[in-house]
Amino acid sequence: MNQQKQIDAEQAALAWDAVRLAEEKHADQKRVGGEPYVCHIYRVLLAGIQEFLKDPSLGVEFLIAIALHDVVEDCGVPIKEIQRRYGAEVAHLVFHLSHQTGDDEPDEIYLAQVKAGGRKAILIKRLDKLDNIRSLSQADVSFRQQKLTELPAFLKLWKEIDPEGAEMIEGESKKSK
Repeated sequence: MNQQKQIDAEQAALAWDAVRLAEEKHADQKRVGGEPYVCHIYRVLLAGIQEFLKDPSLGVEFLIAIALHDVVEDCGVPIKEIQRRYGAEVAHLVFHLSHQTGDDEPDEIYLAQVKAGGRKAILIKRLDKLDNIRSLSQADVSFRQQKLTELPAFLKLWKEIDPEGAEMIEGESKKSK
């Protein structure tokens, strides 16, 4: 893993390729509230860059996986394509961050899968969930209330996986009420 805060030119090109793929695949998608879906990817990626600067051992693969974290489940990009283009570690992370049976997959199953993805997958899910909670302010009241009602069950499970992240998510949710 890269212990330096700098990313070499080849790694930077691969990371930019991942961002461009995410932009292309999410181009026609909108978030609840109408903003372009790719704005979510940018915000999670920015948060990931901040984590990488604190801990360069996360490596460029961490950043690439953030850019691609929704392309399998939301855009139908095959995990084999992710592996071919970005390598086994990125494919591993993206696989563990992707719902396997749709958004109605039980949290117990999905979060066990995220946990099995390891420390990086857990951190990416934390950053993703934090952005999702912060974005609720743009959603209509009924959607926001639905998501906030579902959150305690998620947090009960998440506290066992990522206690620090659960605290952060819970704090953000209080701001969204």
